[in-house]
Amino acid sequence: MRSPTAAVLGEIGLPIPIRDLAARTWDAIIVGAGHNGLACAAYLARAGKRVLVIESRQRVGGACTIEEPFPGVRMSPCAYLAGLLHPLVVEELDLTRRGFQWTPAVNGMFVPFLDGSSIQLWDDDERCSEAVRKLAPADVDGWNAMCAVIRRLRDALRPAGKNDFKRDFWIGDSPTREEIDSRLGNDAEAKSVLFDWSMAEMVEHYLRDERLQIAMLGQGVIGTNASPFDPGTASIRFHHSSGRLGGMPGMWGYVKGGMGMVSFYFCDAAREAGATVVSGIPVAQIIPGEGVLLESGERISAPVVISNAENGPCGGEEGDGPAQVELIIIRPDGTEDDATVLTDDETGNWSVGYINTDLVGVYTVEGDCSDQDVPEVRVNATGFSYTDATFTITADEPTSTTAAPTTTAAPAPAVAATAAFTG
Repeated sequence: MRSPTAAVLGEIGLPIPIRDLAARTWDAIIVGAGHNGLACAAYLARAGKRVLVIESRQRVGGACTIEEPFPGVRMSPCAYLAGLLHPLVVEELDLTRRGFQWTPAVNGMFVPFLDGSSIQLWDDDERCSEAVRKLAPADVDGWNAMCAVIRRLRDALRPAGKNDFKRDFWIGDSPTREEIDSRLGNDAEAKSVLFDWSMAEMVEHYLRDERLQIAMLGQGVIGTNASPFDPGTASIRFHHSSGRLGGMPGMWGYVKGGMGMVSFYFCDAAREAGATVVSGIPVAQIIPGEGVLLESGERISAPVVISNAENGPCGGEEGDGPAQVELIIIRPDGTEDDATVLTDDETGNWSVGYINTDLVGVYTVEGDCSDQDVPEVRVNATGFSYTDATFTITADEPTSTTAAPTTTAAPAPAVAATAAFTG
């Protein structure tokens, strides 16, 4: 079956005018046409919901897309392997009929070391154990035990096939901690991997050879902004081994045509079910419970807005764009609100993006922000001020920053603020 989305390499464009989109009644708007947003759209549309997906880039797929950097040369720019794609999604969205094919990446991982030695960590237990035996004979038992705890976790939390007695925790509502503990029983090692250990603790628990330890550290930080010494990173190792694509536990593989074909098939399924997908239309603001405001000024209404947006620099291609300071308001109960994004346009000028005017007030920053290379920025037109230690948010009037938390223009809850600098 030919993919309509792949035929235009994901460049859907604007199938109907924006004014017509704004005039329609939508049950849900999805901001961002990455593979998760498109899969969400497909399921909502199949359930009879009126769904609009809005993508700021010209091409859908997010990080799971296909680019053509040179004429006739197509590539997967970010996502490069499939492995956590649920077999049920493949079945329900009819991906095989649409053309989905994949080849298992059975060769696993090749790791060379500075001393001239190397190891091939095959995605085959017997071959991998033999490779470990040749490099570090004393670690064979530990290696096998490390692999075994991953298998126990996968079998406990994601049992194979359709099981009437033990559901796959990836399906349905998220499990509670009590449900997970019940599945794992007295398996202390499995609980440590899932909830507590850093990746460094995990490899040190099972392995003695420093080369093997180093070889595995990266498996705990894939897709994270973390160190392998951070608590909880061992769970990343399990997560990336928990798939059952093609009925092969923990296997990853190469998608025919490139990883973007997965997103394109999702887009086909969503549009076939009645969803509307548009690209090249940036969203300026999400208004919870009401809809979205486009950068062009139009407002599109929906009672539900689902964000599949990139959590990072805006206004450019994936991984590109201006530096930003994101202000996060942390309430006393631990909940967070994104208050504003302060953006550097690389000319030395700083401007303010979205301001949540429900969070008006002056907030003292926790920690030292002096290493962020933004000694002082004031954007009086929007009433936003920044210094090393204080953020000020005002609804309409410019104010100066103060050392102690106060309230201006409207009441605000007692909160603390933290700043994250990204580039």
